[in-house]
Amino acid sequence: MDDEDKLLNFLRMEKWINDLPDQAGECYRQFVKDLYQQNKLIKNELVLGGQTVHLKNLTMPALTIYASEDHLVPPSSTKPLNEAIGSKDKQLYEFPGGHIGVFTGRRSQAELGPTIFEWLATRDQAAPAQIVAHPVPESQQRPEKKNLSPVPENHDQSISDTQKRPALTEVEPSPSAATSPDDFKKINGIGPSLAEKLHAQGFHTFAQLAQITDAQLETLSEALGFSLARLQKLNLAEQARQLLAETK
Repeated sequence: MDDEDKLLNFLRMEKWINDLPDQAGECYRQFVKDLYQQNKLIKNELVLGGQTVHLKNLTMPALTIYASEDHLVPPSSTKPLNEAIGSKDKQLYEFPGGHIGVFTGRRSQAELGPTIFEWLATRDQAAPAQIVAHPVPESQQRPEKKNLSPVPENHDQSISDTQKRPALTEVEPSPSAATSPDDFKKINGIGPSLAEKLHAQGFHTFAQLAQITDAQLETLSEALGFSLARLQKLNLAEQARQLLAETK
């Protein structure tokens, strides 16, 4: 509450999460049936306005962005689009984080926005000099700038996460993880799924969670695709300390 910037960022996130416009029922049903259950788009069977959509007919430049840890739209559902479309100028861009972090995290503001701008600017037929990018604050700038040069014709380019970007998560759990991990399901608010995800991020013991920092929570929220507010409400550190005290 004493940090105005953090408070405003928290409120913006809460407003965004809860700003859910009503969905037209029939449109939602058609979306679920055609795209989710029957997977018609990738099969070239989707009909819009009386015409069948054939992905090979999409020949405009395409930048396909996906989050590496997205549990709602997983990479396995996104990456095939790059192969299915007919464009000769197409590019895959893997962003580290989850479904929410790809839009709202600090890394998104410092990296993703400028990258998209640069990709669009190199393909804009208008005078590039008239395009003005919003500067990124120095506190959010990454030490290494990513440059996307124009993609040559007939070239299918993918951005390698290991070559272009540091490791997925900045969370640095204690290396002394137990052979048999603690039962995180004893923590209120953690079920089997979240427990497995925490283990996958390198957290195995209550002692590790008891020492988790605000910076680690923020990075963890991006990696898991959960809102930071949701993780903060769990009070992981406090609950972990209580469980440690009970075992002594």
